[in-house]
Amino acid sequence: MASRLGLISGYSFGRGVLSAEALIEHVKHLGITCCAVCDYDTIAGYPRLREVADEEGIKLILGCRLTEEEETIFAFVQDQKGYEELCTLLSKRYNDPNFSYLPDLQTTSLILATTSEHLLRTMHAPYLYRALMRSHLNRGKTKHPLLAIEEGFLRSEKDRLIHKTLKAIARNTTVGTLSERAYSSTGHILTDQQSFEAHFAPWPEAIAHADALLPYDPFPKEYIFPTFVPESGLTPIHELRKRVYRGSERRYGEVTDEVAQRIEYELSIIEEKHFASYFLIVDEIVALASRSCGRGSAAASIVSYSLGITNVDPIAHDLYFERFLSPGRIDPPDIDVDFAWDERPKIFEEILAKFGKDHCARVANHIFYRRRNALRETARTWGYSDETINSFIAQDGPINTDWAFICSIAEQLVGLPKELGTHSGGIIITPNPITQYGPITTNADGLPLIVWEKDGCEAAGFVKLDILGNRSLAVIRDSLANLSEDGIDIDERSWRPIEDRATQETLAKGESMGVFYIESPAMRQLQKKTQKGDFNHIVIHSSMIRPAANRFIGEYIKRLKGKPYTPLHPRLGPILEETYGILCYQEDVSKTAIALAGFDAIQADHLRKIIAKKHATKRLSAYKEQFIEGCRKNTVSEET
Repeated sequence: MASRLGLISGYSFGRGVLSAEALIEHVKHLGITCCAVCDYDTIAGYPRLREVADEEGIKLILGCRLTEEEETIFAFVQDQKGYEELCTLLSKRYNDPNFSYLPDLQTTSLILATTSEHLLRTMHAPYLYRALMRSHLNRGKTKHPLLAIEEGFLRSEKDRLIHKTLKAIARNTTVGTLSERAYSSTGHILTDQQSFEAHFAPWPEAIAHADALLPYDPFPKEYIFPTFVPESGLTPIHELRKRVYRGSERRYGEVTDEVAQRIEYELSIIEEKHFASYFLIVDEIVALASRSCGRGSAAASIVSYSLGITNVDPIAHDLYFERFLSPGRIDPPDIDVDFAWDERPKIFEEILAKFGKDHCARVANHIFYRRRNALRETARTWGYSDETINSFIAQDGPINTDWAFICSIAEQLVGLPKELGTHSGGIIITPNPITQYGPITTNADGLPLIVWEKDGCEAAGFVKLDILGNRSLAVIRDSLANLSEDGIDIDERSWRPIEDRATQETLAKGESMGVFYIESPAMRQLQKKTQKGDFNHIVIHSSMIRPAANRFIGEYIKRLKGKPYTPLHPRLGPILEETYGILCYQEDVSKTAIALAGFDAIQADHLRKIIAKKHATKRLSAYKEQFIEGCRKNTVSEET
């Protein structure tokens, strides 16, 4: 059965009409079992396409359309060398729109194909095919082997309107003023597998060559992260142990048996997972700033606390280390570190200087069309003024035929990739030049930017660091400096603001304007209702204060004030005791799955992650079935 080569997705910005999910779903519907998605001058969508293809049982060949002036060269990856060459080529084009691929393609390991007679005559690449497409059929003799390429990327004629609209948006013009030439590549409708093979039946070798291309996945099985080389000459794990014990003495004064046992337990897992270099590099980055504050699941680690990466004692607050890192967890630890907002640009510069600009990149953010944005863009391309669009959005009445047409097109844009942005704080560091691992462009701040978002970077094996900006840290820094100028010096080693009664009383009144993370109106209202300002309750409140939790918040307040309750199941009693029997934290999901449904630690952690993902409906449904079945086996009642 012929592989379908040359498809395009919505990641062909301004051209592709189908999201990764819609494209792979349609491919499966047509009976295609192997395909190559070849977006224009980008592989930004590859991680997502790869994930969806795996879920649907479709084999995916990594490909790309390289544009050379008015001509196109199809490139297919068949080995690691070809992948690295493609990443380098795309990186050069991203950073220089006038860059020509041709010189570098003369010695490439990539499989290439083109319909261009000019390129076929002038290129001398090792693996060059004449591309056969429905609009470019060759009936004469040729010295180049033939390769069947799919020209269609539309499901039906309805998609052609979407394609024209996207083209007009990309050109900042209207559909009516687009030239006929702009429409010349509006593409064909994808046919089923039988029709495709029948079309190319006169050229069986073109089909055979397409079938000969193999899916090659370039993403490594190991994590991509540099090895830290300590100046001490110690190995990374021994250097980390030295720093952690030195730091724990500062934190605790005396390293008790309980502290030492927790340190050794965490270090054993860190050593087993080969993450010592990760912690050492984060430690080095934190040292670049006047002050910082790690947050998120890293706060569950005594190693992070001892190093000064985080500032919450995980032993005192009974924090669940496995939420951060466990023997069964397959993804890397994720440490989010806040820096004073006005120091953050300098931190990025120093990271690039320390580890090398060719070894670092910010993480992208994939920006998708949303309903309002899609409506505005669509209406503009169909000739409506901003004033008319604003008036329509503001109105609350029946929609006339013209606007119904605009809305129907706009709805099809929702969920399609629109452009690349920059993740709020993500940065990756690599042991070898970064273009060996992925394509790099440049963001608005002039920093290297890998084209994948955080999930794509994780799929590619990168270990992401989050360098976040925080105004509150700058306020704390400046306040302490002002106090020092007035002769009031605070020893932060012995400072215990958590235990300060006046602070607790202030927070219990909801007087937390300007206090990071707990200053929203909803949070301040919850503080007033509960009249609790101690640290443990602040953590509960900041975790549950979200619109979807409203009915549980009401129940929580009643239980907090003495309403008796019975845990949903006796095994959940001790797990949810501190939150009065209500699941509040992500790790509560993991603990509940283990306690009631017999999940192991790996499965429970996967469930926690999948619940937070946007595109994991199928996998979440599978875990739901596993959870229900596991509960039944453990004689948990249907009602529970």
